[in-house]
Amino acid sequence: MAFVKVSETEISFPVVGFSRDDGQLWFGELWHLMRAGRYDVEKETLIGMEMVDNAMRRWIVRSLDLAEPLKPRRWWQIFGGQSYADFDLTLEELEPLSFADCEEIEELEAVEPAARARDLNELSDALYHQRTGLF
Repeated sequence: MAFVKVSETEISFPVVGFSRDDGQLWFGELWHLMRAGRYDVEKETLIGMEMVDNAMRRWIVRSLDLAEPLKPRRWWQIFGGQSYADFDLTLEELEPLSFADCEEIEELEAVEPAARARDLNELSDALYHQRTGLF
């Protein structure tokens, strides 16, 4: 498949990312995909993340290119002060996904809200409520 930069890709937001360490991540706008905390950048938590946009297109994050080198930590950041880094992601495009594909992965009963979802926004909300029990 092809490799593209996230800044050059027309992504239909919202985007859901599935990472090894952090589970499901939600990105509502482009700048959410291009900025993260220093910890996430240093630990490379976004590398290898699979992303699905609202048009059901899929990508895997292959690399993270910093806009500028990380600045040294200040003494006050040692105790919980978070600094952020701007970057561009290199994505590998995968075959698009359909809701029918999702249903094959995990069979859902027709009465479940996730089975009735019309778009990625509704699906994410339904799965969040199902997982947490919060409404």
